[in-house]
Amino acid sequence: MAAGSEDKPRVDPVQAEQHAAETLGITPGNREVNDNVVGRLFHQARDLESAGNLAGALEIFRSAYHFVKKDSPLEVELAAAIKGLEEKLYPPEPAKKGWRAVVGSKKFMISTAAAVAILAGSAFTVNQILAEKAESRQQEEAKLEAQRKAKAAEEARLKEQQAAEKKAEEERKKAEALKQEEERKKTEAARKKGCRSGKGQTGSRKSRTPGKI
Repeated sequence: MAAGSEDKPRVDPVQAEQHAAETLGITPGNREVNDNVVGRLFHQARDLESAGNLAGALEIFRSAYHFVKKDSPLEVELAAAIKGLEEKLYPPEPAKKGWRAVVGSKKFMISTAAAVAILAGSAFTVNQILAEKAESRQQEEAKLEAQRKAKAAEEARLKEQQAAEKKAEEERKKAEALKQEEERKKTEAARKKGCRSGKGQTGSRKSRTPGKI
């Protein structure tokens, strides 16, 4: 006999009775079966197990376990057989250790996918921000260039205005100087003419005065 197991196998009673009815002709719902019937199920399951049909053997073992007497040696053996086949058919997933366990975990994969999505969104956001900054910088540069040109044009206009005012002032001074020079010449000419006229009258008076004997 195989060693017993503390955990009782889980058996679907409806499925077990249906299987027994199909293979052995036992009426469903009739738990009054003898050890011979259970033994026949047990040997049938062993034959399927030897043939490699583990799933079929497991189902028959479960059917036999449903009809076996509780706390009997055959119950222990059936429980051990069921557990052995379940471990072969549904082996527990080996525990992963280290970085492989972390990488293989569902939580890590979800976190990684979320991180990728965040990074992709961040890259788009960064590119958008850079594009907006570049556009803003271009607009600012264009504004500064327009201000620089406007300032240069205003400075050029002021220089031209100052040059025109300076030239006009020089022309005015030059005209004023010419006018003053003409006035001076006229005054000088009138003075010289007056002097010549006075000398002529004096000489005429002297010639008319009688001389002394």
